[in-house]
Amino acid sequence: MKRLAIEDEQYVTLKRKRMFENALDKLERQQLDFVKYEEAIKTIEEYNLENDGKFDSSQEIMAAIILIQNRYHIKPQAKVGSYQVDFMFPEDNLILEIDGDRHNFKKSYDKRRDATIKEILGSEWQILRIPTDMIDQKAEKLPLAIEQLLDYKATNKVNWRAL
Repeated sequence: MKRLAIEDEQYVTLKRKRMFENALDKLERQQLDFVKYEEAIKTIEEYNLENDGKFDSSQEIMAAIILIQNRYHIKPQAKVGSYQVDFMFPEDNLILEIDGDRHNFKKSYDKRRDATIKEILGSEWQILRIPTDMIDQKAEKLPLAIEQLLDYKATNKVNWRAL
C-alpha cells in the first residue's frame, strides 16, 4: 500500500513537471524573451512543484509566468464559496479564468457561476474569461487585456450593482 502511495506521488510530480515543460515549450514558440522572464519562470516552477493542484493546465502556468513578470499580485486557484477560480487579483477586484474548449459547451453554467461568485465577493468584482487559444498564441497580450478591462471599469464609472 505504501509503495502505491509513493508511485502516485511520483506520478503527480512528473505530471506537474511535464505541464510546466509544456508551458515553456509554448512560450518558446511565441518567441518569449526567456532572459526577461527568468525570475518569473523560476518562481512559478518552484511554486508549481511545491503546491499540488495550483495549476490545472499549461495555459494557467503560462499566464502565471506572464502575470508575475508584470508584477500582478495573484492568488492561483483561490477558493470563492464552493468554487475555485483560476486567478484572483485581490487588489484589483478581478477574477481571471482561463477557459479551455469545454467551456464552449458550458456557457450557461459559467454565467450562473460568475453571478454567484460576484454575489459572494461583491458587485465591484469583475470576471475576465480568456480562452486558452489566446494564451497559446499571444500570452504576452494578457496584461493588455487585463488593463483594458480595468481601464474600462475606471473610466466608464459603471454602476456594477445595477448589472
